[in-house]
Amino acid sequence: MTLNPSHPRSYPDCRFLGASHVVTPLKEKLQTGILSWDETSTVLANMQKILDLKFPEPSSQSRQEFSEECGICYTYRLESGIPDAVCENNQCSKPFHQSCLYEWLRSLPTGNHMMSKPGFNKASGDCPYCGKLITVQKPD
Repeated sequence: MTLNPSHPRSYPDCRFLGASHVVTPLKEKLQTGILSWDETSTVLANMQKILDLKFPEPSSQSRQEFSEECGICYTYRLESGIPDAVCENNQCSKPFHQSCLYEWLRSLPTGNHMMSKPGFNKASGDCPYCGKLITVQKPD
């Protein structure tokens, strides 16, 4: 979520990270609820109302409960950012840094992965956790 520092209660720019079966309904709720955004309320109150969610409170949660580490390098933050690729398997949904997953898939023996045609900059292969096919864009 990116807030405008000049208007911190205005509608923020939002990006969702997660498996599509989890984030698609949230994106849809946000799109339909944008008209009910109330700039007199806090961003938190607006998001909870529009998404129909109760967000965890820092006083009752530890930092580890808010973030998930990359399933390959086992860290949360790298120079490139936070984990930004997710396995689409509903039972797995493990997060990865795009750069870690790309290198992992590239390092697999030829029989276990496929590199897309040159110019498409994608790698595909088995998820390191559940074995489902996973594809990732080459990091910038």
